[in-house]
Amino acid sequence: MQKILLIRPDRAGDAIKSLPALRALRQICADDLHILASHHNASCFEFEPNFTLHILPPSWEAGLTVIRNGFDKAILLPCEPTFTALQLLLSINSREMFAVVDKNRPFNQKITPLFLSDGTAAKQNECLNAALLISQALKQNIGNDICRFSQAPIMSKLDTEEAEKQMGTKQGLWLGVCPLAGDAKRTHPLKSWKKLVGRICQYKVWSKIFLLGPLSDRSVLLQFIADLPNADKVEICCPSSFRTLGAYLKRLDGLTAVDSGPLHLARALEVPSLGILSGADTSRWYPDQSIRDLLLPRGLFKRYPTTFEMLLAYRKWQDRLRILG
Repeated sequence: MQKILLIRPDRAGDAIKSLPALRALRQICADDLHILASHHNASCFEFEPNFTLHILPPSWEAGLTVIRNGFDKAILLPCEPTFTALQLLLSINSREMFAVVDKNRPFNQKITPLFLSDGTAAKQNECLNAALLISQALKQNIGNDICRFSQAPIMSKLDTEEAEKQMGTKQGLWLGVCPLAGDAKRTHPLKSWKKLVGRICQYKVWSKIFLLGPLSDRSVLLQFIADLPNADKVEICCPSSFRTLGAYLKRLDGLTAVDSGPLHLARALEVPSLGILSGADTSRWYPDQSIRDLLLPRGLFKRYPTTFEMLLAYRKWQDRLRILG
């Protein structure tokens, strides 16, 4: 039996794209499987059966000796690993190491290179990308099986209880709004989002609107509400973890969000979603759209859509939901 470490040192949105591959691997692999995850995405893997979870400290980049266990194979899962992520891989005590490398640049000879279809992750389904890397490293094809597995993390009773307590008894239709992203490049100017939410508040279709975000963004969300002219039905919710956010999303009738983990999670949970993006590779990150989902890939003239473009997309999405019932 081999001891295998899968390394996911990035954000939660990236992590859930690898869940189908991990679950497919678990079905055919009898080896001792481990996951090394960032503190951002660790909750996604907490209840995955037959995986041992290790969590990177928030300051792991300052000191790379983060895990002392020995492994037979260590696989870095990001398709575009940073220099720091590669250094993390090299710090692991592992007999073999695997990662995507740039074939046009020199790389450490200790790392066995992994390659993606067409030489790039672009325009390739990210779930398939993750499956391809694992398949190459372990010489076991799992790509044909990932369609059978969900991208949603396994939630607990405590997650559901937290969502019910914080959101209250449901009456009418509920809309979630996530205007913030973990990456500043994907966070739109909040002025446009405030105008959009202000207009949405005027519609009678939603009895309650929830602004969702991590506790670290609570002050920003409070100011967001303070600037709304009609915020009587807007509430803030800050789930205790990204996994727990899934329990909040399951109680919603729709979500509108920027290119972020919550949008990926909502789609995994089949919550109707409106994604207002800023130039994302939709073929890679948002393939196989449901009829209840709508994506605004970017603005017509600028990367970030204008309030008018956002409102048009919202009305189209709301009309689609109304027709579908």
